[in-house]
Amino acid sequence: MKRIPIVVVRGLVIAALLIAATNIPAQTAFCSTPVCGSLPSNTTWSLINSPYIVCVTGVTVPAGLTLTIDPDVTVQFVAGAGNKLNVQGALVANGTITQPITLTGQVATMPLVPQVVDAVGADVPVVAAGGIFDGRGLAAALALGADGVWVGTRFIATPEARSVAGYKDALLRGAEDCTVISRAYSGKTMRVVRNEYTAYFEDHAAELERFPGQLGE
Repeated sequence: MKRIPIVVVRGLVIAALLIAATNIPAQTAFCSTPVCGSLPSNTTWSLINSPYIVCVTGVTVPAGLTLTIDPDVTVQFVAGAGNKLNVQGALVANGTITQPITLTGQVATMPLVPQVVDAVGADVPVVAAGGIFDGRGLAAALALGADGVWVGTRFIATPEARSVAGYKDALLRGAEDCTVISRAYSGKTMRVVRNEYTAYFEDHAAELERFPGQLGE
């Protein structure tokens, strides 16, 4: 498979269970790497230290330096004005179709998409995700500069989806506030329907394993 740079922008507002994709942490994730300020040298953000938590004042890649983001890395933006990647030098996003780079945080999808588009430039495809479930969301994302959208949870509610008994009903029955950000299912953060399993790991965060170790729990 040809390797191409691809960035997935995942916003705050998605409100249903996501088993197979990362999503936005509402707080700093266990075993995360905080990053802030101006990079002092050429830097690589690797999967072993993911997710990277960008501070409120953001991260700057100075002119002449390069920030390389490895495949499958998650970059999380905390809430706050001015929070961004300010690329004055070069950004190399080594994502692929099967191992995308995910930029995520406590910023909703629609405000986040144009910031990422501006940060990564025209050579990196940007895919918007989070809370997009119909043509209106698609049109909005394209208007903000995204090259496409990633629709996930909406398809779980279709007749063709192979879901466990009660799963679709729980998605359709639950309101937008019936979810929680959790690493309980995979070791990566995702928005899921709140239940006893997620509640347990809220109280026992030290027992969580990194992806993919948590998948077997």
